[in-house]
Amino acid sequence: MNRTVIVIFFAFIMQAASTTISTAQTPGKERKISEKSKNAAAKHQRVDFTLKTLGGKVIHLSDYSGKVVLVNIWAPWCGPCRVETPGFVSLYDQYKEKGFEIISIAVNTNEREVTSFMLKHGIRWPVGINEDIAASFGTTAIPNNYLFGPDGAMIKHWIGFTGEQELKSFIVQAMKKPS
Repeated sequence: MNRTVIVIFFAFIMQAASTTISTAQTPGKERKISEKSKNAAAKHQRVDFTLKTLGGKVIHLSDYSGKVVLVNIWAPWCGPCRVETPGFVSLYDQYKEKGFEIISIAVNTNEREVTSFMLKHGIRWPVGINEDIAASFGTTAIPNNYLFGPDGAMIKHWIGFTGEQELKSFIVQAMKKPS
């Protein structure tokens, strides 16, 4: 009897995990991600993407070669995203001139909400809205943050809140490494 219950429970969990991946703990904010996207995301080394920023500029992750880059996948309605943003602004101000960049990719939102959030928090780095980039990274939750070194290799991946002090230590270490 106990074995049957465990098997049924396990099958239920596996089915739920394989069909829908939630982008947050918010009802209605779910989307499906293909196996192809999950597999591509597993190879975070030297990825590239094209993002049209809210200002209309088209950028590529590869444009930032030689720099330490945080790719931040987020949404203005996301609680942890709102909490981590002031720390990102502080780190950006502190390290931008030393070769640190942030690219923020908003999901499940619209331009008005993103622009309002940017103005409220003083965000001055490139920001765009693009569901496809998030899917190509295999995003399963937000915030989802990827730190890339000057050589383009992924240094660290955070799912959920990324603390300023922890991120700072990785930025400092990455800047010490030769590119």
